[in-house]
Amino acid sequence: MKTKARASEGGPKRTGQRKPLTDVRVYRLKIELVGSDPPIWRRIQVPGEITLSLLHKALQAAMGWENCHLHEFKIGEVSYGSAAESDDPFAIGLMEDKAVRLMDVLTPRTKNFEYVYDFGDDWVHKITVEDFATAEDSLPALRCLGGERACPPEDCGGIYGYYEYLEILKNPGHPEYEDIKEWMGRYDPERFDLDRVNTRLKRLSK
Repeated sequence: MKTKARASEGGPKRTGQRKPLTDVRVYRLKIELVGSDPPIWRRIQVPGEITLSLLHKALQAAMGWENCHLHEFKIGEVSYGSAAESDDPFAIGLMEDKAVRLMDVLTPRTKNFEYVYDFGDDWVHKITVEDFATAEDSLPALRCLGGERACPPEDCGGIYGYYEYLEILKNPGHPEYEDIKEWMGRYDPERFDLDRVNTRLKRLSK
């Protein structure tokens, strides 16, 4: 990826550094599920003009979530989400994200921001802006560049509930072993299929 400056490093000084990068055409983002150990992560490439609403769908596809709960982006001092589609009290105060483009809310000083999925289980994702390219570069397809491990199953009680379930599955003598094993099915915590993720992302690009 040809770049003019790295968001994670000090680039050349310029005026108006706090202004959005309106000429950005592609970002490389690393997504890490906070609290996961070993880390559950993805690295994706997205167009700068992607809306936060579509970025939400891209994150769902990349991580492996099922998009059945509310979400929130925390960028600087502002929180964005699908506020208009819900009367959930957790959505109060969110700015609607359908018309907000990523390149309009990130600045050269933005090193990371937060994405929260499912306000009950509270899956917090740290998103690091690793790199960006400017207008002279061609617009790339939305795609995943890498990652490790499967995201947890939906509705398993958050990060602590997830690891509690994995511990139970290591102990066939546990009273909840059979129930948890049946509920989680063929779930493999180490599985990550890059081709499958990019197939999902390709559908969003159409």
